[in-house]
Amino acid sequence: MAGTTPESNKRKRRSAAPGPAPAPSRIRNARQQKIVETVSGYESVVSNGAALSVVLAVWAVTGAVFVLLAMAAMVVGPSADSSEWLLRSYESLTYGVALLGLFTTVIALVWAVQASVNVPRIGRSAHFGQVPIVMRHLPIGIVGSVLVALAPRVEVAEQLMRVLGGLAMIWGLLLPAALGHGLLSMLWRSSAMGESSKEKPNQEITIWFVGLCIFVAASAGREFMSGMSVQAEAFLAFLTGLGILLAAVTGFRFIPTIAERQEARMFAILNSFGVDESADASPVTAQQIQDAWAASSELFTVDGH
Repeated sequence: MAGTTPESNKRKRRSAAPGPAPAPSRIRNARQQKIVETVSGYESVVSNGAALSVVLAVWAVTGAVFVLLAMAAMVVGPSADSSEWLLRSYESLTYGVALLGLFTTVIALVWAVQASVNVPRIGRSAHFGQVPIVMRHLPIGIVGSVLVALAPRVEVAEQLMRVLGGLAMIWGLLLPAALGHGLLSMLWRSSAMGESSKEKPNQEITIWFVGLCIFVAASAGREFMSGMSVQAEAFLAFLTGLGILLAAVTGFRFIPTIAERQEARMFAILNSFGVDESADASPVTAQQIQDAWAASSELFTVDGH
């Protein structure tokens, strides 16, 4: 057999040669891809926030009724029969408040979970120090429960142990409110159009937290303290209603605002999709793109937002 011809060798060498290298990607394409990956899965919380606002309006009316009943009981005095009737009416309403509280918790959790899920979709972190908050409240609450349980066995210091244990239990009961305060503050900061670290705290969220603290403390006081006078019971009922009013009215204001801020930031991100480098931008490697994104704490920049 004769060897292959020179022409066949040339054909083999041509077929073995690699094809042209793909054009290097440009930074603007990676940026657009990053935006798409980030916003994927975003769901508006405007409708959930509207439903929660309606529930908060019911809470505001309930708080106002509590305040009026308590003030009327304090005005008519402890000796009047009407004072006892007013406090019994308040006591009857508390059962409805318990059911309303369960219903509100479900709606609030749905809203809070979806709003928190949206935070990474708008290029921010949803972390707000949950573990430190739990560690500040839960152990003290457990100690308070132990003190209250052991108080009857220590006659010498029974009253003191009950008071200290009750205060510690109230501090423990404030755990959900503290977590809520941290969550809402995070949602407010993360929905800012500018740098989240420079966003001023929302004072209404702080007032909401104070209102919840008053509500929890006053409700626990009425539940655990025995032998109170009618005036003292009426005063705690007044504080309960006041706490409900503060929390409901402020929540009614900032809940829709947080949803609107998330929407505004999402629209700003989407509107920046076409904002890109010029057509003659120099090509970069995939590694440079990856390093650039890794070095960005905000993941991307939306017109300085």
